[in-house]
Amino acid sequence: MNIVLRVAAAYETQKSGMAIGDVPDIVRKWEDFLQKYRDFAPDVARVEELAKTRHERDAWQNLGREVWAFYADAESKLRMFPKTSFAHFQRLGVNMLFLAILQQYELSPALRKKVEVAARFWAKESQNRINNVEDGIKAYKKLMVTYETQLTLAKTALSQGKLRGSEEEGAAALNAGPFKLVNTGHFDQETMETCAAVVKEAVDRLQSKGLSKVCYGEVLVSNRLAKASVLAFYLISKDEMFIRTDLKREMPAAIKTVLHELGHRYYYQFAKSKHADIHNIYARLKGQANALQSQLVDEVMKDPAKRPQPGDTYDSKGEVYVVEKVEYKGLKSGYQIKMHKQNDPASKGSLPLDSWIRVKGYKLENKPSGFITPYAGTNASENFAEMFAYYCLNKLPDDQVESLKAVLV
Repeated sequence: MNIVLRVAAAYETQKSGMAIGDVPDIVRKWEDFLQKYRDFAPDVARVEELAKTRHERDAWQNLGREVWAFYADAESKLRMFPKTSFAHFQRLGVNMLFLAILQQYELSPALRKKVEVAARFWAKESQNRINNVEDGIKAYKKLMVTYETQLTLAKTALSQGKLRGSEEEGAAALNAGPFKLVNTGHFDQETMETCAAVVKEAVDRLQSKGLSKVCYGEVLVSNRLAKASVLAFYLISKDEMFIRTDLKREMPAAIKTVLHELGHRYYYQFAKSKHADIHNIYARLKGQANALQSQLVDEVMKDPAKRPQPGDTYDSKGEVYVVEKVEYKGLKSGYQIKMHKQNDPASKGSLPLDSWIRVKGYKLENKPSGFITPYAGTNASENFAEMFAYYCLNKLPDDQVESLKAVLV
């Protein structure tokens, strides 16, 4: 069964290949598979030497077909190593291993921080393919150090950590309505009470809408385990919630995040019989959103005050770009804005008109709402979770309230 790591706040979705299983067993499998990559080291060293010879045409031609075949095969493996090795370890469950350790083991603060760093490394979906053999060799060496270090870390956590569930751990728990918040990192009372306040507010919102059936179990309070924007996530296969400790500075977003994640719990635990109807809602809203976007694009292109004009500027990640012209690139790509960097006219690029419209905040007036947020357009599950959260916050448009009520069981 797949685990889907549901991330709200910045709304990013990460899928992994395997449910959290027996932690010591995953560590053993990891070490067994890692040995295959250790055995590849002599071939890497040979490729590194041959790569130097390749620049000497006569010497390279004299090496013979067997050497060329070996080099070509090893080069291909090296260029794919980051992507394939990461995928192999995902299938073993390594990408969820450090989350499982944090869930299941009581660790010292220093050891816990290292485990959290490892968990963030595995929060990526994949690694990229390498473009040349030299970079492939560097990537192999760097990733092997990472894999070996993390394997040692996992073993240390298992040997020094204490399985949760002891009597001493009870003192670290705090109630927030029907939920029990578990202090997984020796956080102070103020931090735990802030997290409890967020969860309690979410509980109150849910109860006011008659949706308290999702309010049960533990909420594991932790430091950042993925990207900085991730405030909370829900593990489907374990039916468990994680929230971050630094919620105070983002209280409204944190409450919405918890509601969003509990929307996923509702979708997967209580609304299985309604999945087809939920997908129909998504399909209808997608069609509506596409039609609205098409109308908005037409409106922007017809309005000189809104249409990108030559000389207009666009800020992106600290760089300022200057508009040259707008071109229509067909149904698939739509309108594209041709630009160049303000401080380097030779450096050119393009931007979809849809992105320009979103940044400028242009909207159609007095039209159906479409998706409640851009992230709701990701898929049917995310749209349901967004509708669920906004409904609890009394911010769901009227035309979607009735649709949502029809699939609540």
